[in-house]
Amino acid sequence: EELIKDSGSEVPKHDGDLNKLYREVKKNLNLDASQVDLSETLKQMLTGLSSIVSGLAGISNKMGDRHSRRYKPEKHHALLSINTAHTLCEFLILSLEYQKAKGRIA
Repeated sequence: EELIKDSGSEVPKHDGDLNKLYREVKKNLNLDASQVDLSETLKQMLTGLSSIVSGLAGISNKMGDRHSRRYKPEKHHALLSINTAHTLCEFLILSLEYQKAKGRIA
């Protein structure tokens, strides 16, 4: 939500839907993989980020303690989730700073 606010947009109603929030972040930070001027490699990476968000949302629902737990995560699953989320967040924060520095976001 903070990335959306910091990019000058209103946070959409999302009911905890990470995919919906990420779609707004992608739009605001110019990270949509469908851009025609991007290299194929970068398009693949941006598409992969969307898959990561979907995976994290699924893990949060199925393995987290927000709902009844269906699966018990093992340590390596937890580390994968934590490290992936950290890398994604760091990239998004740096992307926001880049967009601001370029004057694309106030």
